[in-house]
Amino acid sequence: MVRLNYIDDDPPVLVKLINRKRGSEKEAYAYADTGSDSLAIPRDLWLDLDLGFSNRAVISTVGGTATSWYSHLDVELLGERHKSVMVFYQEEGDVLLGRSVMDRYRLTFDGPNKTLEIEK
Repeated sequence: MVRLNYIDDDPPVLVKLINRKRGSEKEAYAYADTGSDSLAIPRDLWLDLDLGFSNRAVISTVGGTATSWYSHLDVELLGERHKSVMVFYQEEGDVLLGRSVMDRYRLTFDGPNKTLEIEK
């Protein structure tokens, strides 16, 4: 089990995003988003990882639907590599780590103590 402290009242998780096709990788703080199916990253990371703009999809959002770019990355979380995770582009915002990765773990959000516990 890993216990992580909240930063600014939010529970970030350090992840490594790896584009095997281009040989690029970046570390970033991501927020566990249990309401999202997939990983979403902002424009600056998308460009740094050289993901390109060749695949589009219509996705469901809180407000309805939107059209977004998508690609695949490897995601390293707590020393464990998750291969070919679908990732969606967002113009701005935080890295959001959805259920495609988080469903492999047991998460406990402890708001009063401002910690997030993750178990494999």
